[in-house]
Amino acid sequence: MKNKKIQIRIAILFTALLFFCVINCPAHDEPLTVPKLTFVTGTNKGEIRYSWTATTSTGIVNYTLLVLKGWHGADEVTAYGSWEAAGADAQSGTFAGEAGEWYSAVLVVASGSDEVFSDVIRTKARHTGAGEFDLRFGVISDVHVGAGDSYPTYQRFEKVLDWYNTEDVTALAIVGDITENGWQSEWNTFKNSWEGHKGKLQLVAVMGNHEIWDIHRYGDNNETINNATDRFEAATGQKTNAHYVINDYHFIVLSAGAGNFTDTGAMGGAIATGRTDTPGTFYGNEIPQSVRDWARIRIELAKADAPGQPIFVFLHWPIRNTFLGSEAGSSTPSFGINPLTGFFKDDPEVIIFGGHHHRPNNDPRSIWQGGFTAVNVPTLNYMGLGSGYLGNSTDGVTNSGRPKIAGQPVGAGQGMIVSVKGSKVIIENYDFDFNEGPQPLGNVVRIPQTWEFDVSQPFDFPYTNARRETQKTAPVFDRTLVTIKNITDTTIEVEFPQAKIPGPNYGNEIVFSYRFDFINRQTGVVERTVRQWSDFMLHPRLQKPTYTQLIGGLTPNTNYELRIYAYGSFQECSTQYLTCIVYSEHPDNFP
Repeated sequence: MKNKKIQIRIAILFTALLFFCVINCPAHDEPLTVPKLTFVTGTNKGEIRYSWTATTSTGIVNYTLLVLKGWHGADEVTAYGSWEAAGADAQSGTFAGEAGEWYSAVLVVASGSDEVFSDVIRTKARHTGAGEFDLRFGVISDVHVGAGDSYPTYQRFEKVLDWYNTEDVTALAIVGDITENGWQSEWNTFKNSWEGHKGKLQLVAVMGNHEIWDIHRYGDNNETINNATDRFEAATGQKTNAHYVINDYHFIVLSAGAGNFTDTGAMGGAIATGRTDTPGTFYGNEIPQSVRDWARIRIELAKADAPGQPIFVFLHWPIRNTFLGSEAGSSTPSFGINPLTGFFKDDPEVIIFGGHHHRPNNDPRSIWQGGFTAVNVPTLNYMGLGSGYLGNSTDGVTNSGRPKIAGQPVGAGQGMIVSVKGSKVIIENYDFDFNEGPQPLGNVVRIPQTWEFDVSQPFDFPYTNARRETQKTAPVFDRTLVTIKNITDTTIEVEFPQAKIPGPNYGNEIVFSYRFDFINRQTGVVERTVRQWSDFMLHPRLQKPTYTQLIGGLTPNTNYELRIYAYGSFQECSTQYLTCIVYSEHPDNFP
């Protein structure tokens, strides 16, 4: 009993001394220092791993890890972040986030009334789980290193590489026009960017027409196409025609050219390579028979080696009459004018990627299926959308092939991730947010065009022309107000609510364009008709609920009825139209 009383007295005395020390003693003997915080992508789906070391400060020190979903600054995290871990010493653990989402973290170190904060660290929760896919790889095209004044394309390329390294991807295919002119200085820039930012990515390089642009466009008589091709091969470490096997899936790279095909064996990471007498041409309709023969051999070998699995083929030029923009002049007819009866008609395993025409992938027509699958690959340089639309016209009269981009066409940038499991393929499209210059990595967003299919089930391909005929949906306007913002005797600027595609939208269409009809109210004749794309191609943060358009070419002193129609992806016109009465008169004549 006596010993128990002594123990109680000792405990009381110790507690009193500890309380006295906390109240009267300094919390630490030296300024607080911020320990090293690690906040990185984990190994399991949705996982992030964190750890921190203990500070060298003495005294009572507490650590708190604050985490906020999204790409944020330190002030936002400290103000709104949630408590995820805490302790009085070094610590490590895992944080369960949403797969593929960014998270921002700050470590708070406190002792008494003193606090210090770590720099903000941002990382992405792991996108996929173990065994979810056999392979994931990225695809981009038309980088055009050497182009871009206010936001050079090599800087865009570096950002893209950094972003792909936050995803669970093994390789990156670049489908041609890697440089602007094929100059050695541009290849040096490419190599510096690639080596500095590639991370763990494996390169699959395709030669385009701009790799020999200098020779064809500028007529450099001191060089030959073979010299330009040598620069391509030296910078990329790859041949112009090559067959790779990555994670047991076959990748086949094809290039234009002329003459005989020389087998150059296994090199540059490929199991087979080759080069024509004249490797590469300015025009895409020159894929010689020798290359096509080699391609057929490689495709059949791939089928035999991996039955029922997709075979990925890369060629700078689109196959004629497949996806949007593959019409004459921007595609190759070398594999047949009609893709349903052409070279790949019996190759449901083949998924062929083509770039060249700089179209974005917001439109569902960017993928085509028949006897095979053809996929458009967007650019990192500038967008081109074809002819017959006002685009970025400044007078409202002349048409332009480039869209309006938030009033300042700085650049474009989209790419994709291909995920594979057996015979099943998922293609996700992403916007890198280059429209207005450099933006944070956290601004990269997935475009609402995700394509899923099974190459072993060609009769169920979801992206055939026949199936899309049954999916056509006309846009609708849910608001009708048209505002005349400015008017002269020959021009008018109008603002109107954007149309929408009503549900269920089985074809995943977008509102593609608008048609403006000016009807003379005296004669009933449509005197002027113009078309303009919607803002479907912009990064979501730049899309607006209303659209403003300047239209010129009106007849002075004429009373018009303006009607505005909307078109969906598959060119189904709205049955509704917006309307207003317009009198083209110069403002100086207004009372």
